[in-house]
Amino acid sequence: MYTIKETDEMARQLTLALCDIIVQSKFADAQYTVDICRGLVDEDCGAALMMASDYMEMHDIDPSPAMELARLYDRALGYNHAIIEQLEGILERISKA
Repeated sequence: MYTIKETDEMARQLTLALCDIIVQSKFADAQYTVDICRGLVDEDCGAALMMASDYMEMHDIDPSPAMELARLYDRALGYNHAIIEQLEGILERISKA
């Protein structure tokens, strides 16, 4: 069982890991999106995480380097699997391409 503070910290770490991946993607608006996510992560880590994962889904950016952390975060939540499902969906699309 994880506390809210622990799950928030995992969400923060996962968001920052996804931001690092987004920056490396070299899409034109990647840095802008990352700057917004990083600015929002301490105020609302859930919103920042959703923004980062939505951006990755929109551009089919491979989340592989952050999947271990995503799975840990998913297990910590125990009830809301939206982020892990979104990231796994990206992996599935990429593997079929």
